[in-house]
Amino acid sequence: MVKAKIMNLLRYLYVCSVIFVLVTMRGIPVSAGSFDTSILRSSIGINIHQISNEADELAQMWDAGIRIVRLDLTWQSIENRVGLYQFEHYDHLAHVLSEKGFRILFILAYSNKLYEPQINVVENGMGMLKTIPPISRKASMAFERFVRAAVTRYQKFNPIWEIWNEPDFGFWPPEPNVFDYEALANATCHEIRAVDATATVVAPGAAKTPRWMRPVPEFLSTLLRSNLVRCLDAVSVHPYLNIGDLDWTPSFWSALRQMASINASATVASSTNTFISSEWGLSTSRDGITDETQASYLAKMLMYNAMDSIGVSIIYDWRDDGNDPKNPEHRFGIVRHDGSAKPAYKAIKQVAAELGDAKPACRLDWPHSIGLVFVQPADNQVKVALWPKQGLFEWSAKATDVARFDVNATVSTAVDLIGAPVDVKVMGDTTIIGPGLPPFYLRLMPTEHVDAVCQKAVQMLTRY
Repeated sequence: MVKAKIMNLLRYLYVCSVIFVLVTMRGIPVSAGSFDTSILRSSIGINIHQISNEADELAQMWDAGIRIVRLDLTWQSIENRVGLYQFEHYDHLAHVLSEKGFRILFILAYSNKLYEPQINVVENGMGMLKTIPPISRKASMAFERFVRAAVTRYQKFNPIWEIWNEPDFGFWPPEPNVFDYEALANATCHEIRAVDATATVVAPGAAKTPRWMRPVPEFLSTLLRSNLVRCLDAVSVHPYLNIGDLDWTPSFWSALRQMASINASATVASSTNTFISSEWGLSTSRDGITDETQASYLAKMLMYNAMDSIGVSIIYDWRDDGNDPKNPEHRFGIVRHDGSAKPAYKAIKQVAAELGDAKPACRLDWPHSIGLVFVQPADNQVKVALWPKQGLFEWSAKATDVARFDVNATVSTAVDLIGAPVDVKVMGDTTIIGPGLPPFYLRLMPTEHVDAVCQKAVQMLTRY
């Protein structure tokens, strides 16, 4: 109980610190994006680097409930001779993805050594050559021509266009420069709209988002005050919240929306679609992060984002990039390097199966457990995702976990993270769910109405 009160106090102080810093800022909310936030399934996406067994892997993705595929549209690989564009590889992939029903998110990615010089940079103690961003007039105009060609070619697929990836981190060598990026991105966005006025455009895929010690990251806050956001459908971010901070997700999105709306122009309407999560995952390379913990984390992440009307939630990554257990990039995948499914794959599939067509209703935050309430429009079936609350430095998901559902409502069935049935024990006004791997998915009796369930929960929460 004491730990829970401390956690709630820390959350409150975090949000207050963000608002305190933001009151001196001018923010401009972006326009509403063309994203479906009505049901969870439409928001689930995956980042890919490559797929080797195309038909089987795309079928596997679709079966898991994935509906958006994010990939680099790499300028350097397309234009390796001045003015000659070779899109053939992407043509095939775009057609296949579209035929299968996926929406594509293309990252307009990176620079080109035909137009800018390469420099030596050091990353993780290793030296490497990188091409500086297209900031010269010659290079920026060439990038705009590449963008024009790409949008002309692929607009029929109605993709999401993301302008760059993490320009506030290692993808803008030698170091991030928000003003150079804003100039390039603003010109790019208007170039896209000149070709396709109805295009969906997002940026910047920011890596540095609000944290305890950095409530208002400089790059992102500067960008939100720029003219660029008036052109965008949404601002894309990469939260990568620490696993112990995952239950802070609602405060995180609230902080970002504060950044966009404080002192905003009265003529520009604020929107819950202001932000999307275009990359977010968890690597099991870190000590103590098991495959089951990764699976639990990703499932909760998707549900938290759905509760906050985040229209795109891209999971990083589809496949482990290698077999080194200590290399983070080799352990982000939801399938292994050999293509076999991890628990994370099964967990995402279970989220989609349980809640894919459901709408978010309310969030329950007890000192001991967290519950997210959804309702299925077709039959008004009330469903609840439930898991035990943990501290900042407690993150394991174990088969021995249990959670409490403190609502006077009848639970019909309950299953765990991957669909295995779990025990349901009624003890007065409390129902004990588990043991099993959380989150647990509860189906309430058909006689339970979602408004009544949420109201009963509020009444029960007053006990604490």
